[in-house]
Amino acid sequence: MTNHSARILWGILGLAVIAALTVLLVVRPWSAPALVAQSVRADDPGASAPAMLATAAVSVDARPGFAESLGIRIIALPEGDFWMGSPFTEPKAMPSEQPEHRVHISAGRGLSAHEVTVGQFRRFVTETGYQTDAERGMDVSGGVGLDDLGQFVLAPQYNWQNPGFAQTDDHPVVNVSWNDAEEFCRWLTRTDGRTYRLPTEAEWEYACRAGRATLAVAGVDVDQLDQVGNLADESLRQKFSNWANPVAGNDAYAFTAPVGRFFGNPWGFHDQIGNVWEWCLDTFIIDFYTQSPEVDPVAKGPGPGRPIRGGGWETPPTKCSTTIRSGSARTLRTNNLGFRVARVPAEL
Repeated sequence: MTNHSARILWGILGLAVIAALTVLLVVRPWSAPALVAQSVRADDPGASAPAMLATAAVSVDARPGFAESLGIRIIALPEGDFWMGSPFTEPKAMPSEQPEHRVHISAGRGLSAHEVTVGQFRRFVTETGYQTDAERGMDVSGGVGLDDLGQFVLAPQYNWQNPGFAQTDDHPVVNVSWNDAEEFCRWLTRTDGRTYRLPTEAEWEYACRAGRATLAVAGVDVDQLDQVGNLADESLRQKFSNWANPVAGNDAYAFTAPVGRFFGNPWGFHDQIGNVWEWCLDTFIIDFYTQSPEVDPVAKGPGPGRPIRGGGWETPPTKCSTTIRSGSARTLRTNNLGFRVARVPAEL
């Protein structure tokens, strides 16, 4: 494997099922430092410290309920503004990340601190009898695992219960499609009595940035990122010696790690960079930022693509950022892709 892109999330492009699992690849060749939160605009008359202009948090409904009994902890997003996307001064940014634009996130919504786990998804399946797209053979049979050389392979035996490597109930569930994630949210809404859905891209990026105006994450350099995210590192290289460009550290998790095992960001969100890529709610529109509304934007349209954000256990540090965006057909399932949930007012 000389081309790294064959080993990241969109590595399944080489499979014969390309027509069924269309992946809208929008990857840019990022350079270190990789995990970035763009600085506040100096020319913005409203800019002040803290840079992201967040006001005091207005809590979402924080009453203990069914979700909390499952271990789903919702963190309220503070109402505020931030600059989303990459500026035109970033020479390696893809057009899909531009222009950088101001976004306002309204009060009353929150995201789960962690990705949905195997155990939480298992409870959903047990109570509903739900079969995932991989199990039902939607478009193609099965999900994605790994062969002996570390290549992604599509095969009938792979699904959320068998991603091709060992997981426990506290690992993030993978090999779930956008459709599967949506069904989980509908079940959680019915059972808990409060409204859940996938995060929008704007909510996801706002939570990931967490009010930060510095380029580095948690003040660490690129070779220390194994402390803050489960990215490709020496533990993965030990499994597959030809895996290129890992971070220098060794977090002891070649594949997925238990959720929350790595440091959270300043707002308490874990694993938004690393562990698994995450589905978002919107329609994936490559040039949406050129037409995005300022207040609580969500891309809507007839296209089949859905956004994927963050990074996974297989991703080198130079391919992760808060702004990188890609999309895929909603039936895609692979062993480095999962989701987290948002809790929102009923009308949203």
